[in-house]
Amino acid sequence: MSALWWAVIASGLYHGVNPGMGWPLAVSAALMEQRALALPRALLLLAVGHLAAMLVILLPFSAMITLVSLEREIRIGAACLVIGMGLYLLIADR
Repeated sequence: MSALWWAVIASGLYHGVNPGMGWPLAVSAALMEQRALALPRALLLLAVGHLAAMLVILLPFSAMITLVSLEREIRIGAACLVIGMGLYLLIADR
């Protein structure tokens, strides 16, 4: 499991330092506006977009890790639900 997280970290580092990812274009466009707030606004929008992208990618993995760690409890709960439904149908048919 730690290899998966190292792969996520490595791809994030590559994404952050790769000049082909678009952030240099956003920064240069903000600098060409020649307004004092253009660059901080562009950097803020880049940060918000990056946070949203990370959430979209990492939240399913976090949910999967939680489900795997609770696998035994989920199986017991599902078994109790199936047994309970079977007993209900057995009693309700009479």
